[in-house]
Amino acid sequence: MLDFHDVIWTATDRWGRLVQLTHECWEQHIIDKRPHLEPHAARFTAVVTDPVRIQCDADYPSFRHNYYRPAVFRGQERKYVKVVVEFEEPDELGLIIGTVVTIHLVDAIPIQEERLWPP
Repeated sequence: MLDFHDVIWTATDRWGRLVQLTHECWEQHIIDKRPHLEPHAARFTAVVTDPVRIQCDADYPSFRHNYYRPAVFRGQERKYVKVVVEFEEPDELGLIIGTVVTIHLVDAIPIQEERLWPP
């Protein structure tokens, strides 16, 4: 498990799983490629805690889930925020932890991904 200093935020998804965004992911994988997202880091917890859709990732369906929520920042109102989370196997206490792999904006929620929620 990561030291809490390595984590920007932690959220709990609808199934009680912890999801964390690390400084490394944020700086090297998200804002390095999408600097326009930098002012919105704290807003992305809502995508995990209150998504409109959760789907299996098309490329890695067994251990990555994609969380979607409409973008709420100026100029992006017609897009969705997509938060891709990679989950580990449960630890010895049964705790499942997910780590954000990337965050980006998409025009629509893909229909080719298997829907997990809502059913």
